[in-house]
Amino acid sequence: MATTQDYINQLKIDKQNLVTMLNNMGVEASENETFTALTPKVGKIVTDPILQDKTIEITENGTQTITADEGYNGLNNVSVTTNVSGGDASALDEFVTRGLTSYSSDKIRYVGKYAFYNCTKLVNVDLPLVESLEASCFAYCTALETVKFPNLTTTNTSALANCTSLKKADLGLAGSLANNLFLNSTNLETLILRKKNKICSCGYSSAIGTTKIASGTGYIYVPSSLVANYKTSNDYKNYANQIRAIEDYPEICS
Repeated sequence: MATTQDYINQLKIDKQNLVTMLNNMGVEASENETFTALTPKVGKIVTDPILQDKTIEITENGTQTITADEGYNGLNNVSVTTNVSGGDASALDEFVTRGLTSYSSDKIRYVGKYAFYNCTKLVNVDLPLVESLEASCFAYCTALETVKFPNLTTTNTSALANCTSLKKADLGLAGSLANNLFLNSTNLETLILRKKNKICSCGYSSAIGTTKIASGTGYIYVPSSLVANYKTSNDYKNYANQIRAIEDYPEICS
């Protein structure tokens, strides 16, 4: 017959297992918390589609689609498109677990809405062929320090917002900086824009307005032939002193 101590011991084991499960799902939890405090976190797994199980479809033309059980604010599809027949299945396996600390792929060309949202363990991302970042795709990746997208052409709202550890972003050939692109990414100190024939437009003050660039301790690196254009443009006139030539800082921009 089970004793009171047996029940207590079982509860301790149950809590340990619960905390382990939450941590594995990317939710911060501690054994020092009460069951009452842990309950809402369990609910987050059930209701947050970013944490839910997902249906994975890899088509013959290389389009990968991940669909959560329920939509996130009405947006329930997360798609990653490649140019490789069969897609990059191994990459999908990794990011669905949300246990990533580093992510690199030479096949990904498109990162869908909320694809890496709240991946709080992710530190580095290198996607040399990616062309488009959709809305909030890396938002709330609070451990993210560097991102490298040398062929990027399109950004969308809040794609890298609330990445509070982000220090360096290489946005390659981006044609514009979207609304709230780096909102509350307060440690961003290096932004690299490589497009050579035209400046990357920045029509929204919120794009980089909360970064170290705006506070005067960070820098935007652009092709030397466009430095003067950036400094005199209406989009960057408030950051004129923060504009530098890529060619002058190879150790930073390589």
